[in-house]
Amino acid sequence: MWKRICCFSLLAFALGTLPARASSISLSPSSPVIAGSTFNVDVLVNNVFDPPHALDILVGFGFNVAVDAPAIFQYVNATIDPLFDDASFPGSPDVFAFTHDPLGIAAPFVGPLRLATLHFLAVAPGITSVRVTSDLSDLNQGLFFAPPDPFDDLPPNADITGAVRVTASAAPVPEPTTLLLMTPLAGFLRRRKRRA
Repeated sequence: MWKRICCFSLLAFALGTLPARASSISLSPSSPVIAGSTFNVDVLVNNVFDPPHALDILVGFGFNVAVDAPAIFQYVNATIDPLFDDASFPGSPDVFAFTHDPLGIAAPFVGPLRLATLHFLAVAPGITSVRVTSDLSDLNQGLFFAPPDPFDDLPPNADITGAVRVTASAAPVPEPTTLLLMTPLAGFLRRRKRRA
């Protein structure tokens, strides 16, 4: 019995110490966000080839889009970056693409890599979070890498998870000075009607 426990403990420790990719996702919303209008959120990958492997190649990505409060924001669609070809189903919150170049995007890659621009409608004023997530048990989600050789110990896909809180403000109301400027015009139009 103790031998089994020790074997399972060693296996769990070994699996827990496998190397993982260190890329991170950031979401960058456009501003200002006004209720009744659309806004965009860029999905960026930082350190896409971290840890660096000279022969590492990115071949695609897939993730889900979610909004915490759909009464405030509604997801409309996504525009895929020109480095990729869109393979998403229209009207679906799943975003999926492969690299435009059949050879993929190779390391080294400098700077953040934009995967897509997400488009939302701000339905009402308020604050809520926009999220992107991936389920790595689904081979259609995450960042897809082509391993350089069969002995590469890195996983073939990396997690795409990120969130950002976005505030939608109410549509601006005309300032009182604007209304004062319009008052003489209204009087002029009223006088003109009486003469006619």
